[in-house]
Amino acid sequence: MSFLFDISYNYPFVMHAALAPAALHASFAELIPREDAMVYTQSALQGLRQATPTLSYSADARDAFLIASLFMGIFEVSKYKCPNSDFTCVDCNQDFYPAASSASLTHYRAIGKVLEETIAGVPRLQLSSMTFFERTLLDSVLYHFATRLLLAEDIETTCASFPTATVAKYIEALESESDGYSASAPVLPVIGKIPPALFLTIYQITWLSRQLPFVDDHNHNLALGCLAELDGLQDMHPILLHEDEADFQNLSNSDIAAKLYALALRIFIAKVIEPDNVSSTSPWIEALLATGLALLKQYDGSALFGQFISWPMLVLGCASCPVTLSEMLQDKSGDSGPAVRAHTRRLIQALLLQIWKVSFSGYVKRTATALERIWKIPNVLRSKNRKYVSDSDEEPWYDGLLALISKHGPGPGLVS
Repeated sequence: MSFLFDISYNYPFVMHAALAPAALHASFAELIPREDAMVYTQSALQGLRQATPTLSYSADARDAFLIASLFMGIFEVSKYKCPNSDFTCVDCNQDFYPAASSASLTHYRAIGKVLEETIAGVPRLQLSSMTFFERTLLDSVLYHFATRLLLAEDIETTCASFPTATVAKYIEALESESDGYSASAPVLPVIGKIPPALFLTIYQITWLSRQLPFVDDHNHNLALGCLAELDGLQDMHPILLHEDEADFQNLSNSDIAAKLYALALRIFIAKVIEPDNVSSTSPWIEALLATGLALLKQYDGSALFGQFISWPMLVLGCASCPVTLSEMLQDKSGDSGPAVRAHTRRLIQALLLQIWKVSFSGYVKRTATALERIWKIPNVLRSKNRKYVSDSDEEPWYDGLLALISKHGPGPGLVS
């Protein structure tokens, strides 16, 4: 905070960028008019434009640009009315502001380019000489590029801005500092207890998912490498393991998040490696989903920063999509595959709403909107194929994991 205030004295638009999302969140609680948030946003954007030409001449101007961009990267600018859906309160009549997912990474693309140009000439990062802001910045860039990429429609522009060399040096410095990033590694500013290499693997497999079908062995081998990387990370970091459900009730939110990320990533990688053979009804996918359900039951959505598990919930939501219209309409009980999928959908709905009430996070709303559309797909397929379905018991079947490898991401375009 002292660093932010110090910069803001010389660059007031930095403070306006920090106040913009704060004002937006306050407006949801009806503490201030919503228009105030837009005033702060306009001032911050104007300052950003003016600061851009001076980036290469002044370290202070570069810091101001990066700080303001970091705050603007979490400001949601696109307004639409909250739909009357299962994700909304019965008395909800407020507006939401989730930006188009591709546009929401605009400021992070700018940060990525600045970081790559700044750190390109540095042989090795020395974490001890970095400010807390710089550490937070690197953490935030890695987290947002990795997790929000899945919701973006056109990822190539974003991927072209990913600071590959910078992230590699950051991970190398962390591993060197903590002796292989052991269990005693420090809690990082944004990604907490999760090894940063896991988010790099999420980023890589998301890019690979948009390259399907693979035309040669190169990308398939890269996907297999992602699986090997995940195996290695789980061997090295016990916090990522999710085998003993008996101990789940004693875990903190941070521990649960780490296990959920590793579990969801394994599902995602498997679908990319074998898109034709792996589905939401595969027995071992159903087993992983059951474990994910057990972890989600212990997660406290009313705590701060609950939105951190939006990405795992999106993946688990795809895995829990009903496979037929009949399954969607029936209220299953027990521990069968359909029952686990139904229980997971209900719990994810409840958690997303609970987390939204605390965080007002646009990421949460985008996740809820995407899942709502995905879960309705069996009904859409039934309507589109009605004339092809006979009077027999046959009905269209859908694999929810297909949403993870959609060319345009698991969003509105999937249904159409």
